[in-house]
Amino acid sequence: MSELISVIVPVYNTEKYLRKCVSSILAQTYKNLEIILIDDGSTDNSPAICDELAIIDPRITVLHKTNGGLSSARNAGLNIASGNYIAFVDSDDYVKEDAYKRLYNALIKTCANIACMKFIGTDETYGPENVPDSTYKIKFISNIEYLKSICMYTGSCSFCDKLFRKKIIDGLSFDETKQNEDLLLLSQILINGDGIALLDYYGYYYLRRNTSITHSGFGKAVTDTVYNTVFLENLVKDRIPQIAPYFGRLVLYQSRTFFIMMPYKHIKEKNIDYLFAKNAVKSNRKYLFTSRLAFKDRVFLITFIIAPKTVKRFTELIRSKEYK
Repeated sequence: MSELISVIVPVYNTEKYLRKCVSSILAQTYKNLEIILIDDGSTDNSPAICDELAIIDPRITVLHKTNGGLSSARNAGLNIASGNYIAFVDSDDYVKEDAYKRLYNALIKTCANIACMKFIGTDETYGPENVPDSTYKIKFISNIEYLKSICMYTGSCSFCDKLFRKKIIDGLSFDETKQNEDLLLLSQILINGDGIALLDYYGYYYLRRNTSITHSGFGKAVTDTVYNTVFLENLVKDRIPQIAPYFGRLVLYQSRTFFIMMPYKHIKEKNIDYLFAKNAVKSNRKYLFTSRLAFKDRVFLITFIIAPKTVKRFTELIRSKEYK
């Protein structure tokens, strides 16, 4: 008999998309699934839809909780998951019908602890997507190589396009005080020494919504990314020092994004997050010319550290023209 896969689905005010998401999981060709819907204090009709779906299929378990955010919901799901394997799906996304069968087979074939498929975006009409061809080839790469790819933005740090053996997550949890939690936890798992099986297969479809964190502009997500990457850089220096330059580059890039998006008053008021990012750049200045930063990013960071107020005013002027 096939082994049990627990699929954790955090739900928060996604009544419009929830049935589509859960239907795609129920339709999986891999049938031995435990589907855990975590209603994270939704204020729309999502809680009722969760209960309705649980009546339809006994593989569905519903947990209603007060709102605590994505990490809190995922941790609640991990606490009750009983499968030997763990998957995550955001409740406004969906998966192709053979996604978990292919990911499971990739784990078995390679003896890896993590398998990763490819993802592609879709819009709210769920219309026909221009999906690239899949070769279904499986490639195992080391934890070091995948960490490098994350730092260079060629590798995905999402938990939703992956299948995990539960044993490598046991004892770990998502940081409920931080956003960009996927980068933080996945990097920690990989730093501990686990490689990953890469599957050339487009099986995860994420919904592009302007209300998502990635479209919300400056805020906690941008700030936390700087803190997270500095934390990971220090961790790598201790565990895998040979790839510290890659994380140094990531710190520089995320600090650059922070500087571009933060309000001008952060400089004037000597905001603590601004000072942290500025010190992070200074600590990694040796990577400004040795890492693979784009030339324009190097110029921006160098000039910003020298004359932050002038560069920030100039940046705001350019951005204001772009959004007109």
